Amino acid sequence: MTIELTHETETLAQKAAITLGFTSVAAFIEQAIRDKAESVTKTDDVVDADQQIEALRAFARSHDPVSHFVDDSRDSIYPDRI
Repeated sequence: MTIELTHETETLAQKAAITLGFTSVAAFIEQAIRDKAESVTKTDDVVDADQQIEALRAFARSHDPVSHFVDDSRDSIYPDRI
């Protein structure tokens, strides 16, 4: 496969390859493509909306409900600013 790069991109790749210790620009670009491809194809870490909702509900169920009045206004947090 042949990939056409702009002069700026080629220069950037050469500098990055040298800085990161790659033996060639081709090795650097190959590794960059592999890293990017793995990051977009990896789905093990993705949690769907239903799993997130269930996790939140389980968290809420794990806490006892409050049976008394709770003043959650900002006035109760900063009484000196009234």
